Amino acid sequence: MKLLHRTSYYFLIFSLATLLVGALVISWGLNAVFTHQLDESLAHTRTVLKKELFKLDTLPAYLEIMDERISLQKVDSSLREAYFKDTLLLVQEEDETELEPFRKHILTENIRGQNYLIELSHTKFEREDMVTALLLLTIGFLLLFLLFFNLFNRYLSQRIWRPFYHLIAQVAKFNINDKFAVSGLSTEIDEFKTLAGVLEKMTAQLVKDYQVLKQFSENAAHEIQTPLAIILSQTELLFQNQNLDEQQAAHLQEIQNASQRLSRLNKSLLLLTKIENHQFVELKDLALHELIQQKAQGLSPLLDENNLTLHLQIDEKTLLANPDLMDMLLGNLLINAIKHNLPEGNINIFLDQQKLVIENTGSPLKIPSKQLFERFRKGEDSTPSLGLGLAIVKEICEVYQWRIAYHFENELHQLVIKF
Repeated sequence: MKLLHRTSYYFLIFSLATLLVGALVISWGLNAVFTHQLDESLAHTRTVLKKELFKLDTLPAYLEIMDERISLQKVDSSLREAYFKDTLLLVQEEDETELEPFRKHILTENIRGQNYLIELSHTKFEREDMVTALLLLTIGFLLLFLLFFNLFNRYLSQRIWRPFYHLIAQVAKFNINDKFAVSGLSTEIDEFKTLAGVLEKMTAQLVKDYQVLKQFSENAAHEIQTPLAIILSQTELLFQNQNLDEQQAAHLQEIQNASQRLSRLNKSLLLLTKIENHQFVELKDLALHELIQQKAQGLSPLLDENNLTLHLQIDEKTLLANPDLMDMLLGNLLINAIKHNLPEGNINIFLDQQKLVIENTGSPLKIPSKQLFERFRKGEDSTPSLGLGLAIVKEICEVYQWRIAYHFENELHQLVIKF
Protein backbone atom coordinates (compact mmCIF):
# COMPACT_ATOMS: atom_id res chain seq x y z
CA MET A 1 0.00 0.00 0.00
CA LYS A 2 1.33 3.44 -0.90
CA LEU A 3 2.24 5.90 1.85
CA LEU A 4 -0.43 8.38 0.75
CA HIS A 5 -3.12 5.69 0.67
CA ARG A 6 -2.10 4.42 4.10
CA THR A 7 -2.21 7.89 5.69
CA SER A 8 -5.57 8.55 4.01
CA TYR A 9 -6.83 5.22 5.35
CA TYR A 10 -5.77 6.09 8.90
CA PHE A 11 -7.30 9.58 8.61
CA LEU A 12 -10.56 8.01 7.39
CA ILE A 13 -10.66 5.52 10.28
CA PHE A 14 -9.89 8.33 12.74
CA SER A 15 -12.60 10.53 11.18
CA LEU A 16 -15.23 7.79 11.39
CA ALA A 17 -14.30 7.06 15.02
CA THR A 18 -14.44 10.79 15.79
CA LEU A 19 -17.83 11.04 14.07
CA LEU A 20 -19.21 8.09 16.05
CA VAL A 21 -17.95 9.38 19.41
CA GLY A 22 -19.08 12.90 18.54
CA ALA A 23 -22.56 11.69 17.62
CA LEU A 24 -22.88 9.83 20.93
CA VAL A 25 -21.62 12.80 22.96
CA ILE A 26 -23.83 15.30 21.10
CA SER A 27 -26.87 13.04 21.42
CA TRP A 28 -26.28 12.65 25.16
CA GLY A 29 -25.63 16.37 25.58
CA LEU A 30 -28.73 17.50 23.67
CA ASN A 31 -30.90 15.02 25.48
CA ALA A 32 -29.51 16.18 28.84
CA VAL A 33 -30.11 19.84 27.99
CA PHE A 34 -33.70 19.31 26.84
CA THR A 35 -34.45 17.05 29.81
CA HIS A 36 -33.16 19.74 32.18
CA GLN A 37 -35.30 22.36 30.46
CA LEU A 38 -38.33 20.07 30.66
CA ASP A 39 -37.70 19.50 34.37
CA GLU A 40 -37.57 23.27 34.94
CA SER A 41 -40.81 23.67 32.98
CA LEU A 42 -42.51 20.99 35.08
CA ALA A 43 -41.23 22.62 38.28
CA HIS A 44 -42.68 25.94 37.16
CA THR A 45 -45.98 24.23 36.26
CA ARG A 46 -46.06 22.77 39.80
CA THR A 47 -46.16 26.28 41.29
CA VAL A 48 -48.90 27.48 38.94
CA LEU A 49 -50.86 24.24 39.38
CA LYS A 50 -50.93 24.54 43.18
CA LYS A 51 -52.49 28.01 42.98
CA GLU A 52 -55.12 26.79 40.50
CA LEU A 53 -56.01 23.75 42.61
CA PHE A 54 -56.69 25.96 45.63
CA LYS A 55 -59.32 27.79 43.55
CA LEU A 56 -61.27 24.60 42.76
CA ASP A 57 -64.12 23.49 45.02
CA THR A 58 -63.51 19.82 44.29
CA LEU A 59 -60.30 18.24 43.04
CA PRO A 60 -60.59 15.82 40.07
CA ALA A 61 -58.50 12.63 39.98
CA TYR A 62 -57.20 13.38 36.50
CA LEU A 63 -56.63 16.46 34.38
CA GLU A 64 -55.23 16.79 30.88
CA ILE A 65 -54.09 20.19 29.70
CA MET A 66 -52.57 20.25 26.18
CA ASP A 67 -49.36 18.14 26.39
CA GLU A 68 -49.51 17.80 30.17
CA ARG A 69 -51.32 15.14 32.17
CA ILE A 70 -52.09 15.58 35.85
CA SER A 71 -53.23 12.86 38.23
CA LEU A 72 -54.14 13.46 41.88
CA GLN A 73 -54.45 10.87 44.61
CA LYS A 74 -55.12 11.31 48.32
CA VAL A 75 -52.33 9.94 50.52
CA ASP A 76 -51.74 9.82 54.25
CA SER A 77 -48.17 11.03 54.28
CA SER A 78 -46.11 13.24 52.03
CA LEU A 79 -42.99 12.29 50.08
CA ARG A 80 -39.65 13.30 51.50
CA GLU A 81 -38.83 15.16 48.30
CA ALA A 82 -40.16 15.49 44.77
CA TYR A 83 -38.39 13.73 41.93
CA PHE A 84 -38.41 13.34 38.14
CA LYS A 85 -38.40 10.21 35.99
CA ASP A 86 -38.98 9.06 32.40
CA THR A 87 -41.96 6.90 31.54
CA LEU A 88 -44.13 5.70 28.67
CA LEU A 89 -47.84 6.53 28.47
CA LEU A 90 -50.59 5.56 26.05
CA VAL A 91 -51.65 8.36 23.75
CA GLN A 92 -54.74 8.27 21.54
CA GLU A 93 -54.02 9.75 18.10
CA GLU A 94 -56.85 9.55 15.59
CA ASP A 95 -57.69 5.83 15.35
CA GLU A 96 -54.44 4.57 16.88
CA THR A 97 -53.16 4.23 20.40
CA GLU A 98 -49.42 4.47 20.82
CA LEU A 99 -46.91 4.54 23.61
CA GLU A 100 -45.05 7.84 23.76
CA PRO A 101 -42.23 9.01 26.02
CA PHE A 102 -43.15 11.36 28.89
CA ARG A 103 -41.24 13.13 31.61
CA LYS A 104 -42.99 12.74 34.96
CA HIS A 105 -42.67 14.99 38.01
CA ILE A 106 -43.89 13.24 41.17
CA LEU A 107 -44.55 15.27 44.30
CA THR A 108 -46.97 15.71 47.24
CA GLU A 109 -48.89 18.86 48.09
CA ASN A 110 -51.08 19.73 51.08
CA ILE A 111 -54.29 21.28 49.82
CA ARG A 112 -56.86 22.36 52.42
CA GLY A 113 -55.29 20.09 55.04
CA GLN A 114 -55.22 16.98 52.80
CA ASN A 115 -52.05 15.41 51.28
CA TYR A 116 -52.28 14.70 47.59
CA LEU A 117 -49.83 12.67 45.48
CA ILE A 118 -49.54 14.58 42.24
CA GLU A 119 -48.03 13.11 39.07
CA LEU A 120 -47.37 15.85 36.56
CA SER A 121 -46.44 14.40 33.12
CA HIS A 122 -45.28 16.21 30.00
CA THR A 123 -44.70 14.62 26.61
CA LYS A 124 -41.11 14.30 25.39
CA PHE A 125 -42.10 13.34 21.84
CA GLU A 126 -41.72 16.79 20.31
CA ARG A 127 -38.51 17.42 22.18
CA GLU A 128 -37.12 14.07 21.05
CA ASP A 129 -37.98 15.04 17.48
CA MET A 130 -36.07 18.28 18.05
CA VAL A 131 -33.12 16.37 19.52
CA THR A 132 -33.11 14.02 16.55
CA ALA A 133 -33.28 16.89 14.06
CA LEU A 134 -30.46 18.79 15.78
CA LEU A 135 -28.43 15.58 16.04
CA LEU A 136 -28.85 14.82 12.33
CA LEU A 137 -27.94 18.40 11.41
CA THR A 138 -24.86 18.28 13.63
CA ILE A 139 -23.78 14.84 12.35
CA GLY A 140 -24.35 16.00 8.77
CA PHE A 141 -22.18 19.05 9.38
CA LEU A 142 -19.48 16.91 11.02
CA LEU A 143 -19.65 14.41 8.17
CA LEU A 144 -19.22 17.12 5.54
CA PHE A 145 -16.45 18.72 7.58
CA LEU A 146 -14.55 15.43 7.93
CA LEU A 147 -15.10 14.62 4.25
CA PHE A 148 -13.72 17.96 3.10
CA PHE A 149 -10.95 17.68 5.70
CA ASN A 150 -9.90 14.27 4.32
CA LEU A 151 -10.08 15.49 0.72
CA PHE A 152 -8.04 18.57 1.58
CA ASN A 153 -5.54 16.45 3.50
CA ARG A 154 -5.18 14.12 0.50
CA TYR A 155 -4.70 17.04 -1.89
CA LEU A 156 -2.20 18.66 0.48
CA SER A 157 -0.31 15.40 0.96
CA GLN A 158 -0.11 14.83 -2.80
CA ARG A 159 1.21 18.35 -3.28
CA ILE A 160 3.72 18.13 -0.45
CA TRP A 161 4.94 14.62 -1.31
CA ARG A 162 5.14 15.26 -5.08
CA PRO A 163 8.92 15.92 -5.00
CA PHE A 164 9.41 12.71 -3.02
CA TYR A 165 7.54 10.61 -5.59
CA HIS A 166 9.45 12.36 -8.36
CA LEU A 167 12.65 11.36 -6.60
CA ILE A 168 11.45 7.76 -6.26
CA ALA A 169 10.66 7.69 -10.00
CA GLN A 170 14.20 8.84 -10.77
CA VAL A 171 15.68 6.20 -8.49
CA ALA A 172 13.49 3.51 -10.12
CA LYS A 173 14.74 4.54 -13.57
CA PHE A 174 18.35 4.78 -12.42
CA ASN A 175 20.63 2.54 -14.44
CA ILE A 176 24.25 2.38 -13.51
CA ASN A 177 25.19 1.72 -17.12
CA ASP A 178 23.71 5.06 -18.27
CA LYS A 179 26.47 7.02 -16.48
CA PHE A 180 23.90 9.52 -15.17
CA ALA A 181 23.27 10.14 -11.47
CA VAL A 182 19.94 11.06 -9.90
CA SER A 183 19.45 14.82 -10.33
CA GLY A 184 18.38 17.23 -7.59
CA LEU A 185 14.88 18.53 -6.93
CA SER A 186 13.28 21.96 -6.99
CA THR A 187 11.51 21.97 -3.62
CA GLU A 188 11.17 24.21 -0.60
CA ILE A 189 11.03 21.32 1.89
CA ASP A 190 14.37 20.96 3.64
CA GLU A 191 14.04 17.22 4.28
CA PHE A 192 13.43 16.50 0.59
CA LYS A 193 16.34 18.76 -0.37
CA THR A 194 18.59 16.81 1.98
CA LEU A 195 17.34 13.46 0.66
CA ALA A 196 17.78 14.55 -2.96
CA GLY A 197 21.29 15.80 -2.24
CA VAL A 198 22.28 12.56 -0.54
CA LEU A 199 20.86 10.43 -3.38
CA GLU A 200 22.51 12.58 -6.03
CA LYS A 201 25.87 12.30 -4.30
CA MET A 202 25.45 8.57 -3.65
CA THR A 203 24.38 7.67 -7.22
CA ALA A 204 27.15 9.81 -8.69
CA GLN A 205 29.67 7.93 -6.55
CA LEU A 206 28.07 4.61 -7.55
CA VAL A 207 28.40 5.46 -11.24
CA LYS A 208 31.99 6.55 -10.74
CA ASP A 209 32.95 3.45 -8.71
CA TYR A 210 31.18 1.17 -11.17
CA GLN A 211 32.96 2.66 -14.15
CA VAL A 212 36.33 2.35 -12.35
CA LEU A 213 35.61 -1.25 -11.36
CA LYS A 214 34.32 -2.12 -14.82
CA GLN A 215 37.38 -0.65 -16.48
CA PHE A 216 39.66 -2.43 -14.01
CA SER A 217 37.88 -5.78 -14.58
CA GLU A 218 38.05 -5.45 -18.35
CA ASN A 219 41.70 -4.35 -18.27
CA ALA A 220 42.62 -7.07 -15.80
CA ALA A 221 40.83 -9.74 -17.82
CA HIS A 222 42.50 -8.57 -21.00
CA GLU A 223 45.95 -8.22 -19.49
CA ILE A 224 45.78 -11.62 -17.76
CA GLN A 225 45.04 -13.33 -21.07
CA THR A 226 48.32 -12.13 -22.61
CA PRO A 227 50.73 -13.72 -20.07
CA LEU A 228 48.52 -16.82 -19.95
CA ALA A 229 48.76 -17.15 -23.70
CA ILE A 230 52.56 -16.78 -23.46
CA ILE A 231 52.74 -19.42 -20.71
CA LEU A 232 50.65 -21.86 -22.73
CA SER A 233 52.63 -21.29 -25.93
CA GLN A 234 55.96 -21.63 -24.12
CA THR A 235 54.69 -24.79 -22.46
CA GLU A 236 53.82 -26.24 -25.86
CA LEU A 237 57.33 -25.43 -27.08
CA LEU A 238 58.89 -27.14 -24.06
CA PHE A 239 56.77 -30.23 -24.69
CA GLN A 240 58.46 -30.50 -28.08
CA ASN A 241 61.89 -30.80 -26.41
CA GLN A 242 63.11 -34.34 -26.88
CA ASN A 243 65.39 -34.16 -23.82
CA LEU A 244 62.55 -33.89 -21.29
CA ASP A 245 62.51 -36.64 -18.71
CA GLU A 246 59.27 -38.00 -17.24
CA GLN A 247 59.33 -35.81 -14.11
CA GLN A 248 59.90 -32.60 -16.10
CA ALA A 249 57.05 -33.51 -18.47
CA ALA A 250 54.74 -34.04 -15.47
CA HIS A 251 55.64 -30.61 -14.09
CA LEU A 252 55.02 -29.01 -17.49
CA GLN A 253 51.65 -30.76 -17.69
CA GLU A 254 50.67 -29.35 -14.30
CA ILE A 255 51.70 -25.85 -15.43
CA GLN A 256 49.68 -26.21 -18.61
CA ASN A 257 46.59 -27.52 -16.77
CA ALA A 258 46.77 -24.72 -14.21
CA SER A 259 47.20 -22.09 -16.96
CA GLN A 260 44.23 -23.43 -18.92
CA ARG A 261 42.14 -23.53 -15.76
CA LEU A 262 43.12 -19.94 -14.93
CA SER A 263 42.20 -18.85 -18.45
CA ARG A 264 38.78 -20.48 -18.21
CA LEU A 265 38.25 -19.02 -14.74
CA ASN A 266 39.13 -15.54 -15.97
CA LYS A 267 36.68 -15.78 -18.86
CA SER A 268 33.90 -17.21 -16.66
CA LEU A 269 34.22 -14.55 -13.97
CA LEU A 270 34.26 -11.81 -16.59
CA LEU A 271 31.15 -13.36 -18.14
CA LEU A 272 29.37 -13.46 -14.76
CA THR A 273 30.20 -9.80 -14.19
CA LYS A 274 28.77 -8.84 -17.57
CA ILE A 275 25.58 -10.81 -16.90
CA GLU A 276 25.12 -9.23 -13.45
CA ASN A 277 25.61 -5.77 -14.94
CA HIS A 278 23.00 -6.47 -17.67
CA GLN A 279 25.43 -5.82 -20.49
CA PHE A 280 23.68 -8.31 -22.77
CA VAL A 281 20.90 -5.94 -23.84
CA GLU A 282 20.16 -7.25 -27.36
CA LEU A 283 16.86 -9.16 -27.44
CA LYS A 284 15.48 -11.40 -30.19
CA ASP A 285 12.63 -13.84 -30.67
CA LEU A 286 14.41 -17.20 -30.34
CA ALA A 287 13.03 -20.62 -31.24
CA LEU A 288 14.13 -22.45 -28.11
CA HIS A 289 13.32 -25.91 -29.49
CA GLU A 290 15.59 -25.33 -32.48
CA LEU A 291 18.41 -24.05 -30.24
CA ILE A 292 18.16 -27.20 -28.09
CA GLN A 293 18.38 -29.43 -31.16
CA GLN A 294 21.37 -27.50 -32.53
CA LYS A 295 23.18 -27.57 -29.19
CA ALA A 296 22.51 -31.29 -28.74
CA GLN A 297 23.81 -31.99 -32.24
CA GLY A 298 26.96 -29.97 -31.56
CA LEU A 299 27.65 -31.96 -28.39
CA SER A 300 27.01 -35.34 -29.99
CA PRO A 301 30.77 -36.21 -30.00
CA LEU A 302 30.85 -35.81 -26.22
CA LEU A 303 27.71 -37.91 -25.90
CA ASP A 304 29.24 -40.67 -28.03
CA GLU A 305 32.52 -40.49 -26.15
CA ASN A 306 30.73 -41.12 -22.84
CA ASN A 307 28.22 -43.64 -24.29
CA LEU A 308 25.31 -41.43 -23.26
CA THR A 309 21.82 -41.63 -24.72
CA LEU A 310 19.89 -38.42 -25.36
CA HIS A 311 16.08 -38.36 -25.29
CA LEU A 312 14.26 -35.27 -26.59
CA GLN A 313 10.62 -34.48 -25.95
CA ILE A 314 10.29 -30.84 -26.91
CA ASP A 315 7.44 -28.64 -28.10
CA GLU A 316 7.78 -25.48 -30.13
CA LYS A 317 8.62 -22.57 -27.84
CA THR A 318 9.62 -18.98 -28.65
CA LEU A 319 11.36 -16.70 -26.16
CA LEU A 320 12.41 -13.07 -26.23
CA ALA A 321 16.01 -13.23 -25.00
CA ASN A 322 19.61 -12.52 -25.83
CA PRO A 323 21.06 -15.14 -28.25
CA ASP A 324 24.45 -15.27 -26.50
CA LEU A 325 22.89 -15.77 -23.08
CA MET A 326 20.61 -18.53 -24.31
CA ASP A 327 23.57 -20.27 -25.96
CA MET A 328 25.50 -20.09 -22.67
CA LEU A 329 22.50 -21.34 -20.66
CA LEU A 330 21.85 -24.38 -22.86
CA GLY A 331 25.56 -25.14 -23.23
CA ASN A 332 26.20 -25.08 -19.46
CA LEU A 333 23.12 -27.19 -18.71
CA LEU A 334 23.99 -29.86 -21.29
CA ILE A 335 27.69 -29.97 -20.43
CA ASN A 336 26.75 -30.23 -16.74
CA ALA A 337 24.45 -33.17 -17.58
CA ILE A 338 27.26 -34.87 -19.53
CA LYS A 339 30.02 -34.30 -16.94
CA HIS A 340 27.98 -35.48 -13.96
CA ASN A 341 26.47 -38.52 -15.66
CA LEU A 342 27.08 -42.23 -15.24
CA PRO A 343 28.77 -44.42 -17.88
CA GLU A 344 26.16 -45.41 -20.49
CA GLY A 345 23.71 -43.11 -18.75
CA ASN A 346 20.78 -41.10 -20.07
CA ILE A 347 19.98 -37.44 -20.65
CA ASN A 348 16.31 -36.44 -20.96
CA ILE A 349 15.21 -33.03 -22.20
CA PHE A 350 11.57 -31.90 -21.91
CA LEU A 351 10.24 -28.58 -23.18
CA ASP A 352 6.73 -27.12 -23.15
CA GLN A 353 5.26 -23.63 -22.96
CA GLN A 354 5.84 -23.28 -19.20
CA LYS A 355 9.15 -24.95 -18.45
CA LEU A 356 12.40 -26.58 -19.58
CA VAL A 357 13.48 -29.77 -17.81
CA ILE A 358 16.90 -31.44 -18.18
CA GLU A 359 17.46 -34.78 -16.46
CA ASN A 360 20.55 -36.95 -16.25
CA THR A 361 21.42 -40.15 -14.45
CA GLY A 362 23.96 -39.84 -11.65
CA SER A 363 24.88 -40.38 -8.04
CA PRO A 364 23.35 -38.30 -5.23
CA LEU A 365 24.96 -34.95 -4.48
CA LYS A 366 27.67 -34.72 -1.84
CA ILE A 367 26.68 -31.14 -0.99
CA PRO A 368 23.30 -29.65 0.03
CA SER A 369 21.19 -28.98 -3.05
CA LYS A 370 20.66 -25.34 -2.03
CA GLN A 371 24.42 -24.76 -2.52
CA LEU A 372 24.41 -26.15 -6.06
CA PHE A 373 23.98 -22.75 -7.72
CA GLU A 374 26.65 -21.02 -5.64
CA ARG A 375 29.94 -20.08 -7.25
CA PHE A 376 32.77 -22.60 -7.02
CA ARG A 377 30.40 -25.28 -5.71
CA LYS A 378 30.67 -28.69 -7.36
CA GLY A 379 28.28 -31.58 -7.33
CA GLU A 380 31.18 -34.01 -6.87
CA ASP A 381 34.58 -33.29 -5.36
CA SER A 382 36.43 -35.24 -8.03
CA THR A 383 35.21 -33.20 -10.99
CA PRO A 384 37.81 -30.87 -12.55
CA SER A 385 35.23 -28.18 -13.37
CA LEU A 386 35.39 -24.62 -12.02
CA GLY A 387 32.02 -24.81 -10.30
CA LEU A 388 30.71 -21.78 -12.20
CA GLY A 389 28.47 -23.38 -14.83
CA LEU A 390 25.27 -23.50 -12.78
CA ALA A 391 26.09 -20.13 -11.19
CA ILE A 392 26.09 -18.65 -14.72
CA VAL A 393 22.81 -20.43 -15.47
CA LYS A 394 21.24 -19.00 -12.30
CA GLU A 395 22.40 -15.46 -13.16
CA ILE A 396 20.88 -15.76 -16.65
CA CYS A 397 17.59 -16.96 -15.13
CA GLU A 398 17.55 -13.99 -12.74
CA VAL A 399 18.05 -11.59 -15.67
CA TYR A 400 14.79 -12.84 -17.24
CA GLN A 401 13.07 -13.54 -13.87
CA TRP A 402 12.82 -17.26 -14.53
CA ARG A 403 12.70 -19.70 -11.64
CA ILE A 404 15.25 -22.52 -11.53
CA ALA A 405 15.04 -25.51 -9.19
CA TYR A 406 16.90 -28.78 -8.62
CA HIS A 407 15.45 -32.20 -7.69
CA PHE A 408 16.90 -35.70 -7.34
CA GLU A 409 14.45 -38.55 -7.82
CA ASN A 410 14.78 -42.14 -9.05
CA GLU A 411 18.57 -41.73 -9.54
CA LEU A 412 17.94 -38.75 -11.84
CA HIS A 413 19.31 -35.22 -11.38
CA GLN A 414 16.59 -32.84 -12.56
CA LEU A 415 17.02 -29.13 -13.33
CA VAL A 416 13.75 -27.27 -13.99
CA ILE A 417 13.51 -23.76 -15.42
CA LYS A 418 10.02 -22.22 -15.27
CA PHE A 419 9.51 -19.34 -17.66
